Amino acid sequence: MIDEKKVNAVENTGDNATGDENETPDDEKKRKSVKTFDLKLNTMKSSLHISVNEPEFRQFMEFYGYDSARIQVGLGKIDATWLASKKQAEEKARQHQATLEADKKREKADATYMRCIASARLAFKDDSKAFELLKLNGDRQRTFMGWAGQATRFYENALDSQEYLAELAKYNVPRELLETGNQEVLEAMAADESKISAKGDAEHATQLKNEAYDDLMAWMKDFYNIVEMAYKKNPQLKEKVRIVVPYNS
Repeated sequence: MIDEKKVNAVENTGDNATGDENETPDDEKKRKSVKTFDLKLNTMKSSLHISVNEPEFRQFMEFYGYDSARIQVGLGKIDATWLASKKQAEEKARQHQATLEADKKREKADATYMRCIASARLAFKDDSKAFELLKLNGDRQRTFMGWAGQATRFYENALDSQEYLAELAKYNVPRELLETGNQEVLEAMAADESKISAKGDAEHATQLKNEAYDDLMAWMKDFYNIVEMAYKKNPQLKEKVRIVVPYNS
């Protein structure tokens, strides 16, 4: 049987180009990973094209059942894997953008919220009921939903009370600011939902890409096993389909 490593073997293209000089180590790692993946697909596609385009090679492969029709199945799996990989990249980019947008909106909403909270704590320092209704005690929740719940409760109760509105206005927190802050929280919540949705889509796209790739690799493993059998006595010919043969073979 063929060595598993040969299925994943990729020739060195000599391309040492670097990415953007400002990219992070994670960015560089992702770029190289995508590049290596695409190179694997291109190498496998080249192997299959050679197996049907070169008469001598085609003759041997057809003898073992790998005629043009069967090779087209493998080429179709490569194309399906490439499309799945492209879709994954698109969904990951959308997830990244949605995350940035959600973080930006939460940061904006939190700035307004904390300004209002600071003033409210001064305005109602002697009013325990207001402290409870407006959720002024303690730190803000760290989780998004916990934070959003505190902020929503604060704005709803403050805007629902003329007494509270009048007191907050004395500390430069007018109704308009409270309404703005409340809207910012709603927008942050909507952005967070979009982020979660985008994450789910990206994970699903990754699953489909992995399934397509696993299916392709299983097919290619059988293909390379046949190459091993067909060219057992002529190992150097295996290099035509990108199987690197040691000099002592």
